[in-house]
This record gives sequence, structure tokens and C-alpha cells, in this order.
Amino acid sequence: MGGRERRARVEHRLGHLMLVIDKIKRVLTFPVDHFEEGWFEPWTTNVVKRLVQPGWVCYDVGANEGWYTTLFSLLAKAGGQVITFEPMTSATVKKLAVEIAEILDAAPVQGYDVALTNAVGAGVKRVQRVRTDAWTLQECADGGEGQYRYLDDIVRSDKLPPPNIIKIDVDGDEPRVLSGASAVIEAHRPVIVLEVAPDYNKLQGLDIEPSLRWLQGLGYKLCSDETGKEYDASQVQALVCAWSSINLICMP
Repeated sequence: MGGRERRARVEHRLGHLMLVIDKIKRVLTFPVDHFEEGWFEPWTTNVVKRLVQPGWVCYDVGANEGWYTTLFSLLAKAGGQVITFEPMTSATVKKLAVEIAEILDAAPVQGYDVALTNAVGAGVKRVQRVRTDAWTLQECADGGEGQYRYLDDIVRSDKLPPPNIIKIDVDGDEPRVLSGASAVIEAHRPVIVLEVAPDYNKLQGLDIEPSLRWLQGLGYKLCSDETGKEYDASQVQALVCAWSSINLICMP
């Protein structure tokens, strides 16, 4: 990453995972089996480390505890910007980013307490799916914990800088997020780190293949985060084990 070395690792302490970046410590709630050799999603993490350049604008859709928010902030540096979209833990992500920025030459983070989809809606709450470890967002009458919006609307109304990279991991709602970001993607052609989870898509009545075909129609290459091999949209879902997911690196 150049300059001062940024040390990021994960420690296991009393049943919790802890992200350690220099002097910062943050307890994470990711499942332990998501980590290999101390890294969360090591293949995707390594691709992100190779791709993101100083000055990049990075969107983290489904920021969760902030692993990719942290990486983006360190890699894009002070000349870049990180924008997160997470209705449940955005305050946590923003606090973590502030702590990082105080110590390192890191990109500033702007957080949105919204769930991205392809429409604008009322309050949402997070509900765990029966017999799965996935969470879904449902509308609720009491205002809930956040709101639905779509990316094209936010970028236009808030005049956000266009992204160089977008990471999307929203437990099955990825097709709707892509639909709601179509204008941004077509105009600016960012790298897209996309979770593909066919069984979770089906729980929401969705199919990821039309979205992948749309990306291919725009000239995107759908590549494995592990091997870099390119796949056709029709091949991708067969790569995913039952009730699991993979990350695609969608290169413009």
C-alpha cells in the first residue's frame, strides 16, 4: 500500500473475532468460518488490495461491520472517498472509519443508514431467514431502523462522486440493487464486487442470471475472485454450493 505499513489482521478472543488495524480494535460478528488464515474472504480481499488505487471513490453496499469499508479507506487514502450503505450498523462503520482516519492517511467515509434496492420506501427492519444464516429486510410501520432507497436516486440527489468500485453484498437482494444502480453503472462503469447467492435470491423471488446477462451486455467480464477465470452468465450459478455464495469480480 506504500508509505507506512498498514497492519490488518483478525484475532480470535473469547469466542469473538476482532479486527485489528494498527492500534484500533473492533469486535466483529462475522461467522468464524468466513475467515481463512486470519483474513475475511481472503481471495476477494486480495483482489481488492490489487485493484483499489489512491484517490478512488469506493461504494460499500451492505457494509456490515466494515471490513471492506476499512480496506477501501486504507487503499484509497486521503485523496479518495468511501461511501457506505448499511441500515443496521452504519453508526458502527462510521465510528470505525473515524478512528482509522485519526491514525492513518485514510480516505474519509460517508455513511448512509439506508437499504439499497430499486425503489424508495418506508422503514425497514432486519429479519433472519428460517433455517439460514441470511438476513432480509422487511417493511415495518413503526419507522424501523432505516429506509429503502436506490443508488441512482442518491447519487443524483446528493451529487455524490461517481464510484470507481462498488461492493454489493446484501443477502440475496443483489438483483434489485443492480437494477436501482443501472444509470450509475452504465455511465461510470465501476468495478463491481458482487456476491452471488442463488438460494438466497430465490428466497426473495429473484434470479441473478438476468442481472449478470445485463452486465455482460455492457461489456463486463464476470471473473472468479479465486482464479480470475471468466465465466458466462449462464455458468455462474452452478459454481455455488447449496445455501452458500461466491464473490464475482465484474470488470468493465
